[in-house]
Amino acid sequence: MMDEERHPQLWIGTSGWVYLHWRKVFYPTKLPTAKWLSHYTSCDLTCALSSFQPFSLEEVLHPA
Repeated sequence: MMDEERHPQLWIGTSGWVYLHWRKVFYPTKLPTAKWLSHYTSCDLTCALSSFQPFSLEEVLHPA
């Protein structure tokens, strides 16, 4: 039996990362919102991405 079958992985995350009320609670007070995704991903969380407009992973990870 494979290890994954005995011990399945559980991924915890949210449906987004830009929630202004998270400032001071999850995000450092002086961290610019442009750096919130970087901070979020540094915590090994997952995030569901959905959109009515098509987007590429490159656009999400490296916005202009």
